[in-house]
Amino acid sequence: MLEKGQKPLKNTLSYYPFGLQQRGYNDVVTSNSNSMAERFAYNGKENNPELGLEWYDFDARNYDASLGRWMNIDPLAEVFYEWSPYNFNYNNPMRYIDPTGLGPQDLIFKGSIKSLEKVQNNLNAGLGGEGIATVGSDGKVSIKEGVTRDDFETDEQKAFFDVISEAADPEKDDTVINVVDGDERIRLGNHTKETIDIGDINAFGEGEGANQNSILGHEVKEQFEKQVGNPNGTKDEHHTAGKQAEFNINGGYERLPDTENFRPEQGTVRTRRGTVQYTTPTGTGAFNFRKGNETISVPFLVIRGNFQKIKD
Repeated sequence: MLEKGQKPLKNTLSYYPFGLQQRGYNDVVTSNSNSMAERFAYNGKENNPELGLEWYDFDARNYDASLGRWMNIDPLAEVFYEWSPYNFNYNNPMRYIDPTGLGPQDLIFKGSIKSLEKVQNNLNAGLGGEGIATVGSDGKVSIKEGVTRDDFETDEQKAFFDVISEAADPEKDDTVINVVDGDERIRLGNHTKETIDIGDINAFGEGEGANQNSILGHEVKEQFEKQVGNPNGTKDEHHTAGKQAEFNINGGYERLPDTENFRPEQGTVRTRRGTVQYTTPTGTGAFNFRKGNETISVPFLVIRGNFQKIKD
């Protein structure tokens, strides 16, 4: 019996992970339901009953839930060369989604094999253990299956996990970050070029205030906001979000204005279009922080754009 204000249940459907509809106990349909709306089912995609195929239209290609496979070759097959062009969500629909049929979405680092290994080591250092985060040969970040925020011991690790898992969330668009190592033209991270220098970041190691975990978390959060979370926002808004992530990861040290004493030096790089000149800094500086009544400075040396932390 329906109480006042309640509406009758028109349709309910349940699915196996790969999208095959479960039958026999949840086929509740009434004459009041909309037959066209009912065709939009698994992942909100339209089911096409023509010829009895029951394929789903995922925009870029068609999907057969009974097989758990695409019926068309992946338009981006060259990007995902290590996978069959017919695989669905890396054969793991509990972890990934593919709302357009073009490929599962994730946090992606692009760089050399060596630089990606350093990123992976940095991620695991921030999460407090080995094998928690993996950076694949394609640069995609994956978190060990079953790991949740509650598995981490410290608030700093939880905060780092929040940043990485948000950017790697398959239900959100890709966050793509280029990675260099010791590039004179990149200082820690470049908002416009969507690039980080993992050598600069790791130069800070562990410690209070600025460390490799808080800096990487800052850069990932900043790029996530730019590319996904707030793409219409300003550079300052993205940077503010990065500073908040840094604050959470470093244990509550508020970032104050930096101290910089740099002199410009000229550099050149050869490209296909010829030689390009650029300016890179050399000098000293410090990241300054405040926590309660305490203020600390993390001094550093910059030699032609590359950071070195000055040890106490």
